[in-house]
Amino acid sequence: MIARAALSLLPALLVGCAAIDTEPDLRLDSNIVQCPVTAVPVTTDGCEVAVSGGPDTLIVGTILAEDTVFRNGAVLIGADGRIVDVGCDVHATERAASATVLACSGGIVSPGLINPHDHIWYNHRPPSKLTDERYEHRHHWRLGLQGHTQPDFERAAASDKVAWGELRHALSGTTAIAGMGGVAGLVRNLEDAELNGDLETAAAFATVFPLGDAGGSMLIGSCDYPEVVDPAAFAAAGSFQAHVAEGVDRSAANEVGCLTGRNIGGVDVSETPAAFVHFVGGTTDDAIFMRDRGVSVIWSPRSNIALYGHTANVTLLDRLGINIALSTDWLPSGSMNLLRELQCAADYSDNYLDGYFSSYDLWQMVTANAARSFALQDELGSLAAGRLADIAVFRGGTASDPYQEIIDADSSDVLLVLRSGRPLIGKAGLINALDSNCETLPVELGCGDEIAVCMNSEMGGQLHDLLAANLESYSLMSCGGVPEGEPTCQPSWPGQFDGIAVTGRDDDGDGVANRVDNCPAVFNPPRPMDDGLQPDWDQDTAGDACDESPLE
Repeated sequence: MIARAALSLLPALLVGCAAIDTEPDLRLDSNIVQCPVTAVPVTTDGCEVAVSGGPDTLIVGTILAEDTVFRNGAVLIGADGRIVDVGCDVHATERAASATVLACSGGIVSPGLINPHDHIWYNHRPPSKLTDERYEHRHHWRLGLQGHTQPDFERAAASDKVAWGELRHALSGTTAIAGMGGVAGLVRNLEDAELNGDLETAAAFATVFPLGDAGGSMLIGSCDYPEVVDPAAFAAAGSFQAHVAEGVDRSAANEVGCLTGRNIGGVDVSETPAAFVHFVGGTTDDAIFMRDRGVSVIWSPRSNIALYGHTANVTLLDRLGINIALSTDWLPSGSMNLLRELQCAADYSDNYLDGYFSSYDLWQMVTANAARSFALQDELGSLAAGRLADIAVFRGGTASDPYQEIIDADSSDVLLVLRSGRPLIGKAGLINALDSNCETLPVELGCGDEIAVCMNSEMGGQLHDLLAANLESYSLMSCGGVPEGEPTCQPSWPGQFDGIAVTGRDDDGDGVANRVDNCPAVFNPPRPMDDGLQPDWDQDTAGDACDESPLE
C-alpha cells in the first residue's frame, strides 16, 4: 500500500483536465480527456487499495464515463452505493479527501455489464451438441416439430445451479441480468422486485410466450393465438420484454404485427417501455413502427446464428435509431458470458457487416443501451452522478482503445466488480483489503488466480456450499481460450450459404454473388420468409442492410 502522505500529493497533481485528440484509427464516438498524472502508481495487477479511509470510495484509473474517457480520472462512490462524481477534479471535494482510495491506474473502470436476456435456469450443463441443422422457427427445435431434431437442453432442478450461472456472469463483469428467474445475492435480477436490489424503477415484466404459444402455435395472417398478452397485466411494470419473431419464416414474422396492434386481433404492447428479444424475423415495416414507438431490440447473435443461421438486421435497426442491447440468450446455444458474446458480435461486425459497429458501439450495447431497454437509464448503465455504483474494473493492456480492451477481455482480466459500491467479486488481494467476509475460489476454477467472492448472509449463501453443489456443472471461466463446446458465430444455411467469403465473387459470404447482391459487402441473404429476395424497402437497389438511407 501507499502511505497516506504519498496520497496527499493527489490534490496538487489532479488539477484540471486536458482534452487530447482521439487517435485517428479509432471510432470511439466519445471524447478522450487526459487528466494530470497522479501519485498513484500502476500496480502489477492493475488495482490495489492505496488508502484505507472512510465509507466513501475513490477509484482512480481510466474511467469510461457516459460519453468521455477520463484517462487517469476518478469516480467517487458514496456510502449509499451511488456515484457522487466522475472526472478529473473529483479529488477536490471534502468527501473524496477522507475516502478509501483504490489505485487502479492499470485498470479500465466501466459500468458493470448488463445482460438484458438470459435463461439462467438452463446454464449449468455444457452447450448443446448442435449440428449444421438450422431451424425456421423456435418451435421447430423446442418441440422437434415438422421433422426437426430437438437439441439437448435441461432446466436445472435446484436454485444452486442458477446461483452457479449468476456467479459465472459476475466473474465476467456483469452486475445485472434479466435471467427469466434468479436467486438472492450475486447479480441484480431486473425482472424480480425482490431481487433487483435498490432500484427505484419497478421491475420488468418478461415473458417467453407473449402469445401463449408454448404448445407450438405458428400462424400466418392471423392473431388467433391461444392467449395474446394483455397490456393491463404489465401496466405497472417498469418495462415489458418478450421473445418476438424468433425465427426466419412467415410465422415468426407474423408475431410482430400481433404484438404491435397492426394485425387484426393483436395488441400494442409499446405503451409500456418495451423490448423485443431476438427479432430475427422482423421486417423493415416492423422496425419503422418500433422506431416510432421507442421499442428496443435485444440482440443475441451467437444463439441466433447457431439455431437459425441468421440474426437480426442490426445495421438497419441502428440506422433507424432503434436502441440495440446485447445478450447471451442461454448456454445451450449462446455464450457463456457477455464477454464471449461481445467477441461474437465484434467478429460478426468485422467479418459480415463491413466493420459497421465500433468498439464503443458494442460496449454501449452491454451498458447504457442495455439499461435503456429496461427504462433504467437513470439508474444503471453509466458512470454518472446519481447512478448506482455497479462497476467493473478490467485489466488494461497496451491498446489505445479502452473499449476494445473490454471486448478482447476474458474473465481473468476482471479485477474487481462492485454492486451498489460493495465488493462482489475480484482478485483476492484487492477484495480482502476491502471486505474480510469473502471466500476465495479454488485456483483451478479461477484460471490460476485467487479470486474472492462475497456471499455473506445479506447477499446470499456461502461459496463453499455452492461449489459442493456444482462439481459437475459447466466451468465458470474459459481461461483465455474458446470455451468448451461453444456454439458457432459463423452464419450458415445448408445449401444456401456457409458464411465463407470468396473474394471477387461473394465478398460477404452470404451465398449471393456480388454481381446480383444488393449489399455485396454486408451479409444479407434472403430468409425463408423473403421469397428469395434480399429486402430493399425503398426499392433503390441498395439493400436495407447496407442502405445509408433505407427509407428514402
